[in-house]
Amino acid sequence: MEYQYIVQAVGFSAVIFTLAVYQSNKRHRMLGLATIAACLFASHFFLLGAMTGAAMNLIGAARSYVFMKVKPRKHNRWILFTFLAAAVLATAATWHGPVSLLALLGTMCSAVSSWQRSPKLIRRFALATPFPWFAYAVLTGS
Repeated sequence: MEYQYIVQAVGFSAVIFTLAVYQSNKRHRMLGLATIAACLFASHFFLLGAMTGAAMNLIGAARSYVFMKVKPRKHNRWILFTFLAAAVLATAATWHGPVSLLALLGTMCSAVSSWQRSPKLIRRFALATPFPWFAYAVLTGS
């Protein structure tokens, strides 16, 4: 029982960091906070045994960190596609039924959102991200 409280506290901490992402007006800070949130969510889903969610968030943490260092440009769009491909491969490797597709969809929406240049566009594109992640969280006991 206490274990479950710890797991949920880690998840709640991740939510707090996620909310903080969208309070910032600087892309670099947004992506730094997103890196921390993704690490916390990866831990949370790992502790729940939801391996697709854990893998997607590990990829998300790496992606946010890389995107923090690289500015989105046409000539380096391959970086975005590399992270999208990694998400597809990780989903296949951790497949736990159709619920895994929700984590993949949330990750793909987040990747496209994070690739935007301005904080305003990041927020706009991020509007689609919470819906598949919320459904995944509910279905995995988060």
